[in-house]
Amino acid sequence: MEECSVDDECVERKDRVRSLVRFAGSCAVNLVLPFVNGLMLGFGELLAHELAWRNKLFDRVRNRGYRVYPERRVQAVREKTQFL
Repeated sequence: MEECSVDDECVERKDRVRSLVRFAGSCAVNLVLPFVNGLMLGFGELLAHELAWRNKLFDRVRNRGYRVYPERRVQAVREKTQFL
C-alpha cells in the first residue's frame, strides 16, 4: 500500500476498507443463511417422511394422502388413461 502524507487520509482509507469488509460480510450472511435454512428444512422433511415410511407410522392402505410417487410414474399413469 502506498504511503500517506497525512495521517487523516490513512485513517480514512482504513475506515473505508473496514466498512466495505463489514458490508460484504453482512451481505454474505444474509445470502447464505436462508439457503442453508432451506436445505435443512428440505432434508428434514425427507428424513421424517422416510422414517415414518420405514417404521409404518401411518396406515398405508387407508391413508391416500400419504402416497408419494415419482413424477415419471404419474406421467406413465396419465399416458395410459388418456383416450385417443
